[in-house]
Amino acid sequence: MLNSFTKPYRIRKEVSFHLFLIFTTFLLAGLSGCAEDPQVEADLPRSGTQIGAAYTDSFSVISRTVRIDSVRTDQSFRMPLGDYNDPVFGKSSASLVTQFELSNPGISFGSASLVFDSLVLSLAYGTTGQGGSFYSRKTGTGNVDLDEQTFKVYAVTDNNFTGEDTIFSDGTIRNNGLKGTLQYDEDQPIGEVTTKPRVGNTDSVFVDGEAFAPHLRIQLNEAFGQSLFNAPSSAFASDEAFRDFMPGLVVVPDNNFAPPEGQILFIDPAAAISGLTIFYTNNSTAESVRETYFIAMNNDVPRFNLFDKEYSGTGVEQSLMRSSPEDFSGGSEITYVQGLAGARTEIQIPHLLKAFPVEKDFIINQAELILPVSQSTNDPFPAIPQFNIAALTENGRLTIVSDIVEGFGHLDGNLDQLEGYYRFNVTRHVQRLLEQDRKGIDENYGFIIVAASEQLNAARTTLTGYDSQSGKGPQMRIYYTPLND
Repeated sequence: MLNSFTKPYRIRKEVSFHLFLIFTTFLLAGLSGCAEDPQVEADLPRSGTQIGAAYTDSFSVISRTVRIDSVRTDQSFRMPLGDYNDPVFGKSSASLVTQFELSNPGISFGSASLVFDSLVLSLAYGTTGQGGSFYSRKTGTGNVDLDEQTFKVYAVTDNNFTGEDTIFSDGTIRNNGLKGTLQYDEDQPIGEVTTKPRVGNTDSVFVDGEAFAPHLRIQLNEAFGQSLFNAPSSAFASDEAFRDFMPGLVVVPDNNFAPPEGQILFIDPAAAISGLTIFYTNNSTAESVRETYFIAMNNDVPRFNLFDKEYSGTGVEQSLMRSSPEDFSGGSEITYVQGLAGARTEIQIPHLLKAFPVEKDFIINQAELILPVSQSTNDPFPAIPQFNIAALTENGRLTIVSDIVEGFGHLDGNLDQLEGYYRFNVTRHVQRLLEQDRKGIDENYGFIIVAASEQLNAARTTLTGYDSQSGKGPQMRIYYTPLND
């Protein structure tokens, strides 16, 4: 069956948060706007002495889980690959798609003295360590002992993506509008391997006598390799000609893990070993010589990831169900955040500005959004180390929070393991909301919480909901100074 890898929309596409990290705004995200608060309004501020003249944290903060259909994944510096089954979040998988670059354009294998041996796809692991080269369940010992994993390789059937395109994790290809979707025949794998990834091992792998760090190796079938070896010399005349002949490869995990099993590996496309190697024998001399020809991935070739989630039967699925766009009931106990085009948490503080009477002026000395973690220490999969935050606009778009101008050290978003919460410093943002409110402009449409570098982040976190029976929910803490008491 020809796979165009397009999934139904959950909300509209957006460029992933890696663009936010370089201070740009997001593309469309069709999240619902401001909702009515099902709880009581905020109390008036009470006096305090910690920062400024007064302090309040008695705001009604409500939250819920939201889902996006895809994120932008082209040209990432590393590529997630693999799958895992989470008892809380269900199944998560990441496939990679890549084209290649000739190491020596103009080569020809047309001589009768050259005999094809094999074709191998090799993929280097990223930097060592959990979160660097893989994401898996916690072992409790610190040792790397990953699960055996199967990968299949498919040939792309249509050369319809280039380095100029914007490509999303559902296979959608855009260039000034919808250009097409990735296509490959999922009934015709051209290679398969079952292996226990040796990520983090220091012993070497020898390829034709040369030592390499452990990496993923998949031998492609002889028919495909032979067809590439027998290609006309014109196919090797340039990178463009080669991509027309072989538009690329898709590497897909193919496992049926029980929870909590599996892992996501992170592939380094720029590593010297990452690419295709043609092994062949040269019989043109008295003694036959084994030779190789390398076709690289590197940082220049068009490439992207495909992500898939199966939330069926999980708490995430229940949290995503709602009776209307204003329904926040699914987030009362727990909300969810997951990378690789998964779940996000929406935060609304509908009565935030009612704590500051319009007849008075205030300086916001510090505003902190606190998001307590719900998962326990024995949760099998590690929590996300850092969140990013964006502000929602009236029409549901995402925009930067102005506190980013102070740097990420100021904005924060890191998981405090000791206190068990994430913290955001949104002082500038709240001050702006207050100033705009004095002009009759309402910009208080809430926040979206997302895994940092979510197009590369395989981790997930459960957060305490706004009316949780298991712990204190999200809070907004504000220290302020009245100017005209």
